[in-house]
Amino acid sequence: MLRKFFGVLVIILTSLFTISEAQALECPKGYIEFDNICIKQLKCKNGGWQDGEECLCQEGWTGNLCQKAVKCPYKNTKCGKGYYPTGNTCKTGKKTVVECIPNECDGYEYKKCPKGYAPSSTCQSGKTKKYQCDSCAKGYMEYDGVCIKKLKCKNGSYQDGETCVCQEGWTGNLCQKAVKCPYKSTKCGTGYYPTGNTCKTGKKTVVECAPNDCDGYEYTKCPTGHAVSSTCQSGKTKKYQCNKCTSGYIKYNGKCIKQLKCKNGGVQEGSICRCQSGWGGTLCDKTNTCPYSTTSCSTGYYATGNTCKSGNTTYKECAPNKCDGYEYTSCPSGYKSTGTCQSGK
Repeated sequence: MLRKFFGVLVIILTSLFTISEAQALECPKGYIEFDNICIKQLKCKNGGWQDGEECLCQEGWTGNLCQKAVKCPYKNTKCGKGYYPTGNTCKTGKKTVVECIPNECDGYEYKKCPKGYAPSSTCQSGKTKKYQCDSCAKGYMEYDGVCIKKLKCKNGSYQDGETCVCQEGWTGNLCQKAVKCPYKSTKCGTGYYPTGNTCKTGKKTVVECAPNDCDGYEYTKCPTGHAVSSTCQSGKTKKYQCNKCTSGYIKYNGKCIKQLKCKNGGVQEGSICRCQSGWGGTLCDKTNTCPYSTTSCSTGYYATGNTCKSGNTTYKECAPNKCDGYEYTSCPSGYKSTGTCQSGK
């Protein structure tokens, strides 16, 4: 519509200001001569120039007066991180923008490294980071070409693959536990001897201990009357040889028998007292009972030779004298005694 208006105006002005070819064309203010006619002068901007009834724009500008920057499909004057220029450019206003596309990042296959792996190299592809993951992450280690979790093996152990190889005496996934041994002591206590079997638990070596055999030590308690002659400890049990006799006992035929207090010169033989002549009783403390009652024969008696001891006293058997030939206890009448013999009383 505006263009039509300007066209009509030009025609009117042309008819008003036509002159001869020899005479110069003068245009009113705001108009310029173009092809011997006066046309409206345009205010071309940004280095644009008027050509006829339009502005010819510098590269990067557009619009009827070159007042608008060209709209480009690209935005940046240079490619940002992760992009590279294709070579295609576009001028918008005073600046030149370039076409950028994401870096291809060949060989960078991961957007996120797998568990246990760390980026060994990074490539930005557009807004996306891509990685080569040839290193092991913190807490991981390389083993047979792959990254495995690094174990905190303890007590001098070392990692082999995904397990800890423990030093002797240690166990557990990290060798953090002492081995449980069937033995407890580092040396054998009283009553025990080392069998030679050992076991390491943690830093200490324990030994197998067995009770001493104590051959020949048959008693755990000496029989009555017997006393300990030798002791042997077998585990927690004391064993004894009982070859001595306790006070109040004596040895007889290899055994200890109760000692008897034989009296009056009596002598113990086995479990009895052998008494001296004249004595009896279990301890020879009683005098024998004799059938005789005198220690010497009185007048009219003679010793038969038979004796009996009662205590310390010896008694004799006395019999009346025989008085052979002495036939009268009184002489007959008219006879006189020629000799006397006492026979008993």
